Amino acid sequence: MNQQELKSTLDKQGFVLLNSGISLEEFEAFSSEVGGRFIQKEEKHTVIGGNSGRDLVGEKKSVFTATGLKSGHEVPLHGELYFQNSNPPDLLWFYCEQPGDWSDSTWYCDGVALFESLSLETQVYLRENNFATYHRFHPKSVWQNLYGIESPAELEKVLATNLVRMRFQAEDESVWTAFDSPILQKKGKQWAFINNILPFGIREIFHPEETKSYVEFGRDANHKKEMILEIHESANKLTQEIRWEKGMLAIIDNKRTLHGRGKVSNFDRKVYVRMSYWT
Repeated sequence: MNQQELKSTLDKQGFVLLNSGISLEEFEAFSSEVGGRFIQKEEKHTVIGGNSGRDLVGEKKSVFTATGLKSGHEVPLHGELYFQNSNPPDLLWFYCEQPGDWSDSTWYCDGVALFESLSLETQVYLRENNFATYHRFHPKSVWQNLYGIESPAELEKVLATNLVRMRFQAEDESVWTAFDSPILQKKGKQWAFINNILPFGIREIFHPEETKSYVEFGRDANHKKEMILEIHESANKLTQEIRWEKGMLAIIDNKRTLHGRGKVSNFDRKVYVRMSYWT
């Protein structure tokens, strides 16, 4: 499969699954050949900051472990890096070197189908109010670890390069960040629902004790909650699973297709990801 064939397939369905039994080296070579420009680890974690448990794999600086490798927590459906990156990657390349147990799967959901499944009222509102603001809270120890930066002044400058606003709280040296991002992406004549609303919104509604972070959109708090629950219910009906096998490769259009993961109980799993731009 060359780059043009991959583009054509992703334009039609937003997702490609290759159960070809390839090695990690073959995965790196194939993705490098057709994947365009890859996100690499930086000295300051402006791109991957906030993706807990993500480590580098092998010699390249662009192959990472999947989010939450050692925590096993559920990751609701989302688009990659929409919560803090003004230019999210076009493609996600997932590769399984070693599957876990029966619980080990990755979810995916077509954002075009999801948007079209929503009520007309919600569709109209989202088209006419196409942005959400992600507010994130980090204690001192957390933000210093996530971003590899010790000075709040330096962190503010680094975040500003990605249009992320920051507020430093001197009393406990914690930080709040805020980032505006589209809710929908245009795909030809259609709209795709792809963003980070569900990870933030599901925690707010069902697990408020876990975090102070929240997403801001909707006319008011009740309207936001109603839309999150509607989107969550619709997504559950449309979500499909990848049951990982050794050597399996999945390519996801990050401007169309949401992905996520259920709870993981086997921490021997080795699922890796690369993130790239077409050009």
